[in-house]
Amino acid sequence: MKESPKKAWPYLGLGGSITDVPTVSLSALPQASHSSPLTLACDIEGFYPEEISVTWIQNGSVLPNLPSVQSGPGGSFRTRHFHTLSLEEKMRGDEVQCVVWQPTVPGLISATMNLSVTGPWAHGPALTKSAKASVALMIISLVLVLLLCLGFSWSKRDEKEKSLRVSPIILPPRVIVGKKGRVTVSIEGRKVDKVQTVWFLNDTPISNSSLTVTEKSPLVPPSGNAGYYKLHKQRLLSSGSGSTQQLLSSFTFIPDISLHKGAVFKCQISYRGKEKVVAERVSDKFTLLAVPHVSEIQLSEPADDTGLVTLTAQASRFHPAVITFRWFCEGGELTPIAPRPSLFTPRPCAQGFFSAISQCKLPWAELVRGETRVWVTVHHMALKTPILRETRGFVKKPCVSEISSLSPEEPMSLGCEITGFYPPEISVTWWILSDGNREEEIVEERELWGPLLTHPSTYRATAILRTGSSKEGVEEKDNWIMCRVTHCSLKEPTEKRWRNRLIGDYSLSVIKQKMHFLEPLTHHRQ
Repeated sequence: MKESPKKAWPYLGLGGSITDVPTVSLSALPQASHSSPLTLACDIEGFYPEEISVTWIQNGSVLPNLPSVQSGPGGSFRTRHFHTLSLEEKMRGDEVQCVVWQPTVPGLISATMNLSVTGPWAHGPALTKSAKASVALMIISLVLVLLLCLGFSWSKRDEKEKSLRVSPIILPPRVIVGKKGRVTVSIEGRKVDKVQTVWFLNDTPISNSSLTVTEKSPLVPPSGNAGYYKLHKQRLLSSGSGSTQQLLSSFTFIPDISLHKGAVFKCQISYRGKEKVVAERVSDKFTLLAVPHVSEIQLSEPADDTGLVTLTAQASRFHPAVITFRWFCEGGELTPIAPRPSLFTPRPCAQGFFSAISQCKLPWAELVRGETRVWVTVHHMALKTPILRETRGFVKKPCVSEISSLSPEEPMSLGCEITGFYPPEISVTWWILSDGNREEEIVEERELWGPLLTHPSTYRATAILRTGSSKEGVEEKDNWIMCRVTHCSLKEPTEKRWRNRLIGDYSLSVIKQKMHFLEPLTHHRQ
């Protein structure tokens, strides 16, 4: 960098005005690299008045520039002019001048820089001690940040290795009382082979009770075990990606209202040998379903002069309490009756189940002929399809008495009274039970007296069996005689048994000798 000689005093210019002659200096700004353009700065200071002209000249050629004047100390002015040499101009070398012309001063004031000698592009800015310390501190900080990132990355990688994706607890679609259901949770990760699970009912741990409580035994035995549970071994499955595996942990249980009503299942997941629980899942509260037991349609005789028969259907041991009865006959849907609403509202029992009844009425003339089909459908959320019960007429179950001896002397006769049934069609058979309840039908020496009409809609009959045996010298044997009554109102035949040790081999052999095929005697109402 070169400067013009500094002035010693103000110069008296043309026309007698006072003029301060400027000091001109030329410098080069630091370069980023050798191939970067070169920017030169021309500093002009301490001149007065402010009217000056600045020209850039390289090797005698004028370079363009834009002047900028600012106020300086003592009322003088100062300005700084920049000019950037292109790479081609920089490599040309030679001298660069900053020439200043002031109107009131004869001659030119200039500063010259020889590019080939000074080589301003070869010299970068010198670093001070504080700058070097800052650079060193920055480098140390970068190294520490790099180490922290590596440690964090390693920690995240280890955490990723141990991370698990645990599904919600999967419950059976329908939890039906008394029917087995399975509860499952799915665990996916890289180290699931080291995982263990513990199941809870509410906060009570679930243990495998399948070895002590069978599926058919009471679910809550006197020992206090919490029902039937069978824990299944955890199974490893291949996941979609080769680096992870899937584990299924599940157990089978038999729902019981006393144990599971309002309960939730919980699964805690940890690594073997570690006490820390890494994941926990809690199931939603599930609705227990109990299928209703529905009776056959019961008919009652008219209690007044209206001639209406009441039809009743009863449902019991169902859960939850919501249930619907719909009555139909061949003419369309019937409207249930509810004289006492509390009687038809589902009622809970001590075990937590519900029961309810429903009734409708039809004229006696429609039902007594047995030609009008009436049915009821029972709808409940525990049922996939409604339960159907139907009847074609007025039906009453027979009342069967115990077998009694009608004549203590020879020949011995046995009798059984059957009363209060409708319709009159009924069947009675007699059987011998011997040798471990082996059955042989008696088809000879039997009679059926009746049926006889005892009331406008009930019948009675008497079944008689004549043994035709003597009691003298007969060896005592454990033999039984059974009377079996079959009627359309009964789901299963009604059986009554009679045993007398005085009936031995002789009397039984006499009965068996007389056995042959004989249709049961029945009398129908005309």
